[in-house]
Amino acid sequence: MTDRQTTMNEPDPIETLVQRAKIMRANYLRSVFSGVAQAVGRGWSAMLGRIRSNRIRNELSLLSDRELADIGLSRADIALVAKQAGMGQRVATADKLPEAQYRKGNSNKPANSDRPTRAASGTQDRHAA
Repeated sequence: MTDRQTTMNEPDPIETLVQRAKIMRANYLRSVFSGVAQAVGRGWSAMLGRIRSNRIRNELSLLSDRELADIGLSRADIALVAKQAGMGQRVATADKLPEAQYRKGNSNKPANSDRPTRAASGTQDRHAA
């Protein structure tokens, strides 16, 4: 009788395996559904970004060159600005766009900043008296 009581109090090994299997299945399904939900969310965000980018590109394309210049852009900047805005990035003004600095001869960039000055190179200025 004591042997039977001890076996009745112990969990059934098959029942323990079934419980573990249920927990493992639940965890697996949770991870699968979580991954699917994340993928759908990323796709949705990408689609909304593309729509926003196309809308901005179309609106900027309707502006005249003068109106674009008033807001600090040129026709060449429209694609980059629309792409940045579609991705949710902060849109740079024209003087901060990389290609605008070279195209417009931006005066903020020091002239010949990569060349040493005459005094630094050791040559004398001929016109100095």
